[in-house]
Amino acid sequence: MSRKNLVGFKKKTFSQEYFDLIVRYRAEHGPGVRLEDIGKWIADTKQLPDPKVSPARYHTRNLKNAARRSRSVDPQKRKHRTMVPAKFEKVDAAGNLVFDVIWDFLHEASLTHLLTHFSQRDETIDKQKRSATRDVESALDNNPNLAGCKDQFQFGFMTEEPLPQVQQSIEESETKRPDAPDLDDLGQKKPR
Repeated sequence: MSRKNLVGFKKKTFSQEYFDLIVRYRAEHGPGVRLEDIGKWIADTKQLPDPKVSPARYHTRNLKNAARRSRSVDPQKRKHRTMVPAKFEKVDAAGNLVFDVIWDFLHEASLTHLLTHFSQRDETIDKQKRSATRDVESALDNNPNLAGCKDQFQFGFMTEEPLPQVQQSIEESETKRPDAPDLDDLGQKKPR
């Protein structure tokens, strides 16, 4: 599958290409798929070109996975993450807003680092709860396999009502410049 922009077709995003491959694999092999199997199928059948991976990015990805998976036991016998990330905003030399993810050890991190980490984690958990609630409600409303099974779908994250999605409307101000044309006159033809 090439990523060429064909005339009359909208160019797909990276994620859309991969999702289309999930759909194709599922159509050929049936429902309930392992993404590892699809990855092997993509590589074996050359559905996409092999990625060109820089060694630094490869090592960075493995370092992130190692930091995420590392666990320690504290003196109170609680198993916890050894390192925690925090995302900080900064402006680079060109004036662009960039986000740096800084990792630090849980028992050595600064107050700022830990407050940032836990507040970002709290936001993520809240978003995941709302998303999971919407997914459950959509499945219950639209999946015929779940008819009459609503009482079985009671989970801890559903105890809170999801926050309503807020839509902000921006209205035009009523202040009119003296030289601005009247909006009612714009639709009428002017005599020549």
